[in-house]
Amino acid sequence: MHANRGGFLEMLLGARGGGGEDGGPYLVLKVERNNLIQSTLSKLVSGAITNFKKPLKVVFEGEPGIDEGGVRKEFFQLVIKELFDPNFGMFRYNEKKRIYWFNGQSIEPNINFEMIGIVTGLAIYNNIILDMHFPLALYKLLVGQ
Repeated sequence: MHANRGGFLEMLLGARGGGGEDGGPYLVLKVERNNLIQSTLSKLVSGAITNFKKPLKVVFEGEPGIDEGGVRKEFFQLVIKELFDPNFGMFRYNEKKRIYWFNGQSIEPNINFEMIGIVTGLAIYNNIILDMHFPLALYKLLVGQ
């Protein structure tokens, strides 16, 4: 699976070139904690970020702190928790198998699912482990098996 990691990341992050929001060595993501999903969505899919393949630095707007890894990890935990919340409606949880699957009845726009792909790709690129429990079939599909 490691050999396909580049192609897998290309698919999740998109084949985008150029600089990030600040054009520097880091992808700086400034988000609002109290409006996390919408804030993240607007930053990730707005087109302002053109290169996701940079080390990520997260800033919660209005909060002091320098991201030395802890803020970034907290960001990913909060985003995943909110996106996979049954009340959000994007995924269904099978308690017997302890896995998530896409909710076919979801009224969320497709762009939210694109954001999940970008967030997942960013986490992989930045060596962050996410608590996402999907069936093995989904992972095999993503790497073309």
